[in-house]
Amino acid sequence: MKWTHPKEFYNQYKDRLADAERDLRRAKRCEETSIKAELEELKSQIKRQEEIVRNPKAAEEKTEKNIQSGLERERQPEKPVAGKTSTRFINPPPGIAPNYFQDRLIETKQITDFLNNDSQRLMTIVGRAGVGKTAMVCRLLKALERGELPDDLGEMKVDGIVYLSETGSHRVNFANVFADLSKLLPKDDAERLEGIYKNPQTSTGDKMRALLDAFPSGRVILLLDNFETLIDPESLSLRDSELSEALNALLGGQHHAVKAVITTRIAPRDLAISEPGRQHHLSLDEGLESPYAENVLREMDADGRVGLKSAPDALLNKAREKTRGYPRALEALYAILSVDRYTTLEELLEISLPDEVVQKLVGEAFNRLDPSAQKVMQALAVYNRPVSPAAIDYLLQPHLPSIDSALVLNRLVYMHFARREAGRYYLHPADKEYAFSIIPEKDLTTKDTKVTKENQEE
Repeated sequence: MKWTHPKEFYNQYKDRLADAERDLRRAKRCEETSIKAELEELKSQIKRQEEIVRNPKAAEEKTEKNIQSGLERERQPEKPVAGKTSTRFINPPPGIAPNYFQDRLIETKQITDFLNNDSQRLMTIVGRAGVGKTAMVCRLLKALERGELPDDLGEMKVDGIVYLSETGSHRVNFANVFADLSKLLPKDDAERLEGIYKNPQTSTGDKMRALLDAFPSGRVILLLDNFETLIDPESLSLRDSELSEALNALLGGQHHAVKAVITTRIAPRDLAISEPGRQHHLSLDEGLESPYAENVLREMDADGRVGLKSAPDALLNKAREKTRGYPRALEALYAILSVDRYTTLEELLEISLPDEVVQKLVGEAFNRLDPSAQKVMQALAVYNRPVSPAAIDYLLQPHLPSIDSALVLNRLVYMHFARREAGRYYLHPADKEYAFSIIPEKDLTTKDTKVTKENQEE
């Protein structure tokens, strides 16, 4: 991430504006909407860069002020809700199913059957990156927050849901499992369990069993998302011994009401052989079939800006075949066409796509972003957790002294490059891995290296 002079960005935007104005004069009617939208965006960016070039010191001072006020807000403790001792849904879900979500009817029914089966306690959903594991599970759990199942599967009552994710602000570890499940309990029970947790003489297994005994009936769901980062890729065993002991306690022992759902790219071998009769394994390696994949492409392009909405069936079917129907690959196709209107879908589908089609298309999309957007993506990858715009500005300030990442972040969300959680931004694991992998080691400053060590090695 080398330092970039504001004048460079200004000239790049001016060149792109001239190209877009020329193209608009020659455009077909079906292309006008996309070009006009790009023109408005470029004019806004140019106006911002003009202010920076005209008075760089004032722009830098404004950035510094934004960073300091943003970081101060981060330091403020969350205000408790008056009179509220517990909540049924702990932490934000790690993903929200988009309005263009399609299919997964059979898999959703399997998760429902698992939740209804009192003899089973752990479900592991295994599938490659970008296949839609998190979106599928979070769609079902979000419906359960309303006391119902998706896809007209009926009603289902839950007493609580705890969301933990290795890509989110609330990581998967025993401390968070214990603390967050305790929040679902009456105050007296939670305080008693806190005393047990703090006792150094009590084993992790006994602590977990004491916690589970506090849930003798009902239905409580614990989601452990993006679990693969906790698994050794060679031995396929859990690296975290405390978490391993806790999950083994969840699988064994007396009846309790807690159901755990794991989403992961790699199945944990040591956990799979523990009480196999109390587990359910769901493989999600296949993408969306026709017409669901084609529907996703059309619905993402709701305003017809990139030409997917009106594309011929045969062309969209070819897109489904090339992407294997993986939802993240379909989103990456849309992202490429959104950011690069000189590339047509026909041309894009001529690219040789390997088995790792998601990673290939994610890289193609990233490389078409403008330099400032690429740097914001790389900053998100370095943090490796949901962060505020102020945190991005802080990290990029040595490279872009007048950075104001908020507008860029919202644009990245709109184009399906980034995701947003309660005012914080983060990347899909496939995008994070690509963006981080292409940061040259020599370009990492002291500030970057510090953040990298703190976050990438967690």
